[in-house]
Amino acid sequence: DCVEGFFEHLGVCMPCAPGRYKMARRNEPCSQRCPEHTTSHFGASQMEDCHCEIGYFRDENADLYLSCEACPRGTFAAFFASSRCDACPNGTSTSGTAAADLADCVCAEGFERQANSTLCSACGAGFFKQHTGFLPCSPCRLGATSLTGASSEAECFCRAGFEASGEACVECPLGRYGSESG
Repeated sequence: DCVEGFFEHLGVCMPCAPGRYKMARRNEPCSQRCPEHTTSHFGASQMEDCHCEIGYFRDENADLYLSCEACPRGTFAAFFASSRCDACPNGTSTSGTAAADLADCVCAEGFERQANSTLCSACGAGFFKQHTGFLPCSPCRLGATSLTGASSEAECFCRAGFEASGEACVECPLGRYGSESG
């Protein structure tokens, strides 16, 4: 008979594959699966050998023994069996949850990649960026500007000397001057 964590295949005892375990000392398959979002090493023999997958962390406050939660947006867990997620550097975020590596951190909304660098900096005044990623910031419409770090076109407003006309910013007519932005 094969020991716990191993099964017989063509007369040879083989270790259970990652994500499976076998508690019995019999010649049967490794039929027990690790809980959702967990995995195990080769030859696991009990559920306690299951640990959170990369991109997930064990919630210490959870009722279940193995309750693994996805790392929230803007964080990542690069190692198995993590008990916490690490935050992405300033100006970066992840595109979704369950990020597994620092490389998953890309420029956040309102930030763009600096030239010849992996660092991200806030969009300058008059620009915005509403998605995560390494795309550059987009300019506000003609006659409009924004504050630094704008994350949507809705944050663009008409510059002084311009007024809103529908979706556009148009120059104030002769004899009128828009001294306030907005």
